[in-house]
Amino acid sequence: MLKYEAYALTDIGNVRTNNEDNFFCNGIYKKDVSMPVYIFDEKGDAGKLSVFAVFDGMGGADCGETASLTAAENLGKYFEEITAKERIFSGEEAILYMNAALCIEMEKKQANMGSTAVVLSIQAGFAQVANVGDSRAYLYRSSSLEQLSIDHTERGSLQRMRKELGLMQEEEDSIPEMKDVLTQHLGVSEEDFLLEPYISGMSSLYAGDIYLLCSDGLSGMVSDKNIQEVLGSPCNIMQKAQQLREMALKAGGRDNITLLLLSCFG
Repeated sequence: MLKYEAYALTDIGNVRTNNEDNFFCNGIYKKDVSMPVYIFDEKGDAGKLSVFAVFDGMGGADCGETASLTAAENLGKYFEEITAKERIFSGEEAILYMNAALCIEMEKKQANMGSTAVVLSIQAGFAQVANVGDSRAYLYRSSSLEQLSIDHTERGSLQRMRKELGLMQEEEDSIPEMKDVLTQHLGVSEEDFLLEPYISGMSSLYAGDIYLLCSDGLSGMVSDKNIQEVLGSPCNIMQKAQQLREMALKAGGRDNITLLLLSCFG
């Protein structure tokens, strides 16, 4: 029987004065937004429904923390509802559910706020990713690293267009850089623009697989190559997570750092 171990942590980083990130592990999330560091570890059965997520909040004052917390809380509510009704988990439906809740919170507070969301669901030996924004999902398998999510940014859109056009890396490097402005995120009403979550295909889980969910406080500080090297090391999942956090901090730690590792075994 395939099992998993999940290890999540969130760190304020070296520069920010507050932590606007959050994560979700089967109903567990950071409820006290004032905590600069929060860590969670659990083991479970990969055959049963499990849901994991990372959020990166945005907004002035305490709005970023409120946005990511609202997203985590409402993913929990959606998770409880579909579990009670024995329904199939839908990543797209979950993201739309969180977005609606965040829009209500924005109206209540009369404030602009938003959050990224990357959600990993596993059930019956399969995994699927859903995301909006630039928080990422990776799969480490057979010594290689693959990004499962897409970056909903102006730069990410341009990179996907280049790839479709078959541009070589040298040609990509010659095109001026674009800002990482988000093109999709939680906290948008129908009047703003159409929320279109990215939904990956279903993939089988195998012993030895390691899934990584992270905010750009990690992916923006640590290269994919270095992430791959850490995930391929003989360390346990907690040590891998701590190594990734330390690498992001040593690289500057300019943003909040949140990551969730899920390792399959058995």
